[in-house]
Amino acid sequence: MTSDFDWPSQYSFPPFFTIQPNAGTRKRQMQIWSKLIRNYCKSNQMYILEKSNVDIPLFNNGQIGKHLSVQEVETILDDMSGRGEIEWINAIEKDRCFVFWHSPTEWGNIIYSYAESNGLAKSVATLFELTTAEGAEFSGMDITMLIRCLKALQTQGKAELMGDEGVKFF
Repeated sequence: MTSDFDWPSQYSFPPFFTIQPNAGTRKRQMQIWSKLIRNYCKSNQMYILEKSNVDIPLFNNGQIGKHLSVQEVETILDDMSGRGEIEWINAIEKDRCFVFWHSPTEWGNIIYSYAESNGLAKSVATLFELTTAEGAEFSGMDITMLIRCLKALQTQGKAELMGDEGVKFF
C-alpha cells in the first residue's frame, strides 16, 4: 500500500473486494469504491486509469491477500461512468478511462484561475506549457483530457482553443 495515502477502513475488509449481490450493499460499495478511486488518482496525479492494471495498490491489497478482477474493475468503472465520475476513452473496448476528481468544467475553471494569476489572461498559452506548469494542480494532465477541459472553458466564453496546440484566454 502507498504509505502516504489515507485508505478507507473498508479497504482492509475482504468482502469489499467482491462485488456484493445485495442492491443496497452494492450501491454503498460502489460509492466507496468511487470515492477511493478518485482520491487515489488525485493523490497520485493519475488522470487516466487502465482497467487491466489490477496489480496497483488501488485494486490489490497485499496485506489481506485480496484484489479485484478486471471484470470487477470494469463493473465499478461502469457505475462511475453513469454518474459522470469517469469517462471511457474508448466506449467500445472500455480499456482506459479519464478519472474526474474534478469535472471538466471545474478543471476549466481551475485552469482559467491559473491563467489569470500567472499573467496569461488575454494571451495565448501552449498546451505543453499548461501540462508542465510547475505547482499547478493540472500539471501532468493528459493532453486529450486537457483539451476536453479547455472546451468546457471555451463554452463559457473564457477561452478559445487554437487547434490542438494552444489556447487563447479571454
